Amino acid sequence: MDAYQIAVLVLAAMNAIAIPLARDIYRRLEVINKEFSAYQLHVAEKYVTNDQLEKHFERIEKSIDELKVLIKS
Repeated sequence: MDAYQIAVLVLAAMNAIAIPLARDIYRRLEVINKEFSAYQLHVAEKYVTNDQLEKHFERIEKSIDELKVLIKS
């Protein structure tokens, strides 16, 4: 077996291993991407933004201040 035949054999073996491996990696990345997109949607739908939380606390603080005024009078 000469160097050319060895090189062809090595490339064929790498091809037989690398292509299925690359396909598997690609499929797994697609799954991860779909799962991450679903997670992003879940977070966007279920969790409050900082701005919303700030406004909520401002309303609570205002109510507490109003109660203090009522108690003092």
